[in-house]
Formats: sequence, C-alpha cells, structure tokens
Amino acid sequence: MSRLIRFFDFKVSDSILLSDYLNQSKGIILFFSPDLFSLSSKAILNELQEIYSDIRSEGWNIIGVSTSSLSIINTAINDYQLDFPIVFDLEGNISKRYLSLGTGLGNLPPMSTRKLYIIANDKKIIKVYESTFDALNDKESLYNYVSILKENLINVTLDQIEDETKIS
Repeated sequence: MSRLIRFFDFKVSDSILLSDYLNQSKGIILFFSPDLFSLSSKAILNELQEIYSDIRSEGWNIIGVSTSSLSIINTAINDYQLDFPIVFDLEGNISKRYLSLGTGLGNLPPMSTRKLYIIANDKKIIKVYESTFDALNDKESLYNYVSILKENLINVTLDQIEDETKIS
C-alpha cells in the first residue's frame, strides 16, 4: 500500500508557521534528522549550511526538523553556526505527518528518519529524497530543482507530484 504525502503546516517558531515561510519565498527545502551530533548528521548540517546562502539568494529557504531534545537542537544551531531553523519535534508529530518517523531503539522513543523534501510555495511537494545523503550527493539535481522553479520553465502537474511523492 502506498501513501501520498500531503503538505502539513506546523509552527517553525512561536509565531511563524511553515506556510508563512512559503508565502515569503519560492519554496522550502525541508529536512528531517534523527539526531544532530552523529558524524553523519554533522556532515549533513555542514553541507546544508554551505548551500544555504545560494539557496536563499534564489528565494528559497531551508528548515530542519528533529526529534532531538530542544537543548540538543539549540546547541547544534550554535555549535555549527546554522543560519536556518531546526524545529523541535520530540513527540514526532511533524515527522509522522511527513512519513519520516522511524522506530525507536530499545526503550528509546521513535526518531525522525533522514529525509529531504522540496516544497514549492504553492504547498506542493515536488520532490522527496528518501535520504538526506541522496539529496546532498545529488546537489546538482537539488540546485536544478531550485533553478528550474525559479525560471518557471516547468509546470509541475498534480499527477507528477503524486507520482513522485508516493511512498511504498
């Protein structure tokens, strides 16, 4: 059975919703991370920070979601000098809505899985990378999606979106 991922709005901060970010930009790169201090997470955060200014100059934004504790998220933002927000999702509600909630290990609660979504400002999910590593290893495609949308060279139909966002 495949499930279709639909846009789900949530608070990025006390008074700002994800949809507010979308209304002020051309789109969002939304990524999920289970932890923020493993070597792999550090590499992902560093890569995202490196491309952040390019993404912003194209009118896009990056927002992270993690099931890590709030103190870990704040420490990661400060230690890695991140310019983009990471949302606290301890209960996994956001991760679950984006089909990015894995199982916990042992007695640990469920954690986010590493996924990356490209969401256009019309709230359509236009690309899903099943792994953040896939997205960053495919940086050329990531930039191409942003550039193509910027130049309005393609018209993504609902059928194309549904085909690309079905999860088995």
